[in-house]
Amino acid sequence: MFIVALFANLSFGQSNKELKPGTPTNFSLRPKESKEFTILLKLGDVCDIHVNGDASLFLQIDLKDPSGHSIVKGGDAFQGFLFIATTAGKYAVRVLNSDTTPENSGVSAAISISYSNRISFPKNAKTTATRIVNGYTAKISDESGEQGMSYFTIQKGGKTLGIMRAEKEITGGFYFGDDPSKFMPKASVALMRSTLDKTGDGTPDVAVEYYTGGAHCCFEITFFELGDRVRQLPTIYTDNDQLTAFAKKPGGGLRFRSSEQAFAYWAIAFAFSPMPTVIYEFDKSDELVPRFDLMKNPAPTLAKLKRDAAATRAKLNLNPYTSPEDNFNDFEEPFWGEMLDLIYTGHEGLAWQYFEMVWPAKKLGKSKFLADFKEQLALTAYGEWKKKQNQ
Repeated sequence: MFIVALFANLSFGQSNKELKPGTPTNFSLRPKESKEFTILLKLGDVCDIHVNGDASLFLQIDLKDPSGHSIVKGGDAFQGFLFIATTAGKYAVRVLNSDTTPENSGVSAAISISYSNRISFPKNAKTTATRIVNGYTAKISDESGEQGMSYFTIQKGGKTLGIMRAEKEITGGFYFGDDPSKFMPKASVALMRSTLDKTGDGTPDVAVEYYTGGAHCCFEITFFELGDRVRQLPTIYTDNDQLTAFAKKPGGGLRFRSSEQAFAYWAIAFAFSPMPTVIYEFDKSDELVPRFDLMKNPAPTLAKLKRDAAATRAKLNLNPYTSPEDNFNDFEEPFWGEMLDLIYTGHEGLAWQYFEMVWPAKKLGKSKFLADFKEQLALTAYGEWKKKQNQ
């Protein structure tokens, strides 16, 4: 989530087409291209966005409110997006073709986007969970059976002021972040239940989660601020791990943690992928940000690093390194996990020293590996944090 300048807050780019309810707009995108649109809404309007195209495409959707606050960032465009306008004005929508497959680089894909200003709930949808927060009723309703849709609504005075919709999948749809029957560690459930203001901005809120199902993916969590008005924060996508609360933050709110996902499957099988834990807090603008200053640990001695590097180096084969894809399952030890641990705990310089110690002298591709590692590191929470520090 981020905030942009007032006079640039209605657009991602320079040219936006205004969408009309019930009227599809056709366009095309090549990989890495995007298209921007606007939707003019009144306070309380329902907006149900639909994106259609070939199911093999990798399409993402971003949405900002008239003030420039992100409502959704990097969402699955094919799932569309359903919400209720909490501010009157122009909402900015962007659809991005995020396909990076080389053979598709010159292929232009046909896509359409539309939105409806009406929503009707299925008659067989039944309430499965309810929370009362600050005079608002937050409710989860699911269609019967294993398939169908799951709905999350926020109501007050007989009016629906917030809404989300998702497929039930195999895991049952939405659930509250303080539900002890749904994946969450007991300590996190207790903190979520006992903390009225989880984001620390002084406003009571409710957190709703969603799990897509599958072997180990994917988790999502959305916070709704329930003050004088309902304000939906951008959905946080945490992939293979949940965002869990582990402590109260001084001054209000909670501290959270989740594992880094950028190196999942990178150069090795998922089960061996290093995924260091990252501490997060909401800042004053309600953006979830990493707190690497809270993660600092004493540096290991150089003697220990040398011993660890020697033990790991002895396990590595001498096959030349070419790329993370070509070397998938080729590394016996994900030694870059130690590098990530050093970097995330405040010792980036030692990480590079460790790399020099651990890489076998006769193994080709050393410079290539380091360049690839740094490129991937830039995509992590640490990489984003460091980029902001240098701005």
